[in-house]
Amino acid sequence: MDALISSIGVNQKTKGVLVYDVNSQKLIKTLAAFFKEKNIIKPPAWAGIVKSAHSNEIAPLDPDYFYIKAAAIARIFYVKAKGNKYIGVGTLKSFFGKKFRRGCQPPTSSKAAGKIIRTIIHQLRDAELIEELKNIEQNSSLGYTISKKGRSELDKIAAKCVREQK
Repeated sequence: MDALISSIGVNQKTKGVLVYDVNSQKLIKTLAAFFKEKNIIKPPAWAGIVKSAHSNEIAPLDPDYFYIKAAAIARIFYVKAKGNKYIGVGTLKSFFGKKFRRGCQPPTSSKAAGKIIRTIIHQLRDAELIEELKNIEQNSSLGYTISKKGRSELDKIAAKCVREQK
C-alpha cells in the first residue's frame, strides 16, 4: 500500500488520499454510483417531475441527477464546511444557482430549488454523513457540517478513484 501511495504523489502529510487529491468530476460520479449502489440516497417520487431551479425550462434529463446532486452536496460539505464553518440550505441554493435569462431584459441570478437540497440534506443526515449544529437558546439550526464518518467515507471513495485511475 505504501508503494502505491508513494507512486501516486498524494498528500504526504496525511499519508493517504484525500478528496482534494482527486478530480472533482470523477469523485462526484463515483460517489453518485456509491450512493445508488448502497441505497444511501433514495430519490422521491416527485424527483423526475420538478425543475431544479425556477429559471430552468424543463426538469433535468439525466435520470441519475438526484444522486449526482447528492454527491456534489456531500463534496461541498467536505471541502467548504471544515472546523467551525457550517453551511445551510440558503448557501447551497446560491451555490447551485445559475443565470436567469429574461429575454430582452438583463439577466439576473437565480437560486436553485430548496426542496431538492433539503431532501438530500435529510437523507445525508440520516446516513450520518453530515451533522447539524443547533442553537439551544433559540431552538434553531445554525447549519450543517461533515461528520467524521462522512469524512472517512469520502476519503475511501477518493482512494478508490485513484486506484481505478492507475
